[in-house]
Amino acid sequence: MTVRHVADDLDLDDEDALPCAICPVGTPLTVRAEVSAYLAELAWSESPSVELLDACVTRSQGDSAHGRAAEIVMDAGDWSCTEAPPADISATARALEQRAFGRSDAIVVDAGFGAALHVD
Repeated sequence: MTVRHVADDLDLDDEDALPCAICPVGTPLTVRAEVSAYLAELAWSESPSVELLDACVTRSQGDSAHGRAAEIVMDAGDWSCTEAPPADISATARALEQRAFGRSDAIVVDAGFGAALHVD
């Protein structure tokens, strides 16, 4: 999920950034950024069922940016937290990414990316 945030390179001071066609009108940027990240996880993960479980757990944790984003994603995908995960999670998430953000691309991270990070 964090890699999607880096790829989006969001300026969290600009509420007009990252328009989201599947989000309700007035959805805050922080929630839209989380929707983008959840969809990327579901679309491109090697284990999308685990990512769907994570969205279900997060959705149940209340009214936060993560919880609201999980709610939007689960509703848009017509996914249930009480039924077995569908076989087409990744394909559905990729279509939702395209519909919501006008793109659905795997994020490729250069092998040297982690080595370039400096943590104090």
